Amino acid sequence: MTKDFPTLDVLSTITGRRDPEPRSLGEVMRTPVLLLTDAEVAMLDADGQAFARRARAQKSREESCSGHERVGTSRRDEAQRGWHRAECRHCGMDMSVDSGG
Repeated sequence: MTKDFPTLDVLSTITGRRDPEPRSLGEVMRTPVLLLTDAEVAMLDADGQAFARRARAQKSREESCSGHERVGTSRRDEAQRGWHRAECRHCGMDMSVDSGG
């Protein structure tokens, strides 16, 4: 059983707009980097664009990992305070846990 979702033509009839309005630079800067379109990433400065590229690359690495395997990297004094650093052996995803209060 499949659901029929409204198409763009139906949505444009309802809203009266075919394309969403472009967002301002302030709105783009307040939006989480992984939710930005390529055009919105281009609005950022060079540091912001580099950060967006790194974040997207990390996200794609994490999503392509078939099974995460935790490897602990915390030192003894950190573990005693409740900070247990760890990362995935395969993709490098941060799997740290802070159990301290």
